[in-house]
Amino acid sequence: MHNRGNNTPVPPPNGLYDDDLLVADLIAENGREWNDASLALHLREEDRASIKSIPLIDNNGPDTLYWRLTPTGRYSVKSAYWLGVLGNHYVNSTIDENVWRGIWRMNGPPKLRHFLWRACTNTLAVGAEMHRRHIQESSLCKRCNSSVETSKHALFMCGNAKKIWAKYVFWDDIKDRIDDNFSTTFARLMEVKDA
Repeated sequence: MHNRGNNTPVPPPNGLYDDDLLVADLIAENGREWNDASLALHLREEDRASIKSIPLIDNNGPDTLYWRLTPTGRYSVKSAYWLGVLGNHYVNSTIDENVWRGIWRMNGPPKLRHFLWRACTNTLAVGAEMHRRHIQESSLCKRCNSSVETSKHALFMCGNAKKIWAKYVFWDDIKDRIDDNFSTTFARLMEVKDA
């Protein structure tokens, strides 16, 4: 619909261009499919194909407000507080419900569950986080002094951590499952454990 690097819409071959065209004008009256005739009238073939690849939601209910930072979708002061304290780390740490269950139902001391929760929410006191919060000047790992200390680095990639992991038989099974996001890594580790 647009030229690359340019915000000017490209009209279809018939030369029609409608400044007031709405997405709703391109959806069939039943609300469940795209209106092919309207798409053909207003858009080029390649744009039609792109638009038709977008699924339409089968929901004719009224629009509602939803606060994505709580499980119920309702706003809470607590969730707003954590959003203020942690910023985008809180918003971007939407964690799979199975990961939460895996952590909180785990046998072991409460300290372990708390540690895993902190790792999944990117709130461990690692160099990168301490530097981001202006608590320390450098984000480098204090053990190896060669890499930025993220949770991934501190727990898996630092030479000192690798020496510990290498002693365990299952290291070969998990080393390729490590992700920058600890909650993704934890979910993958739970899969290995359950296999």
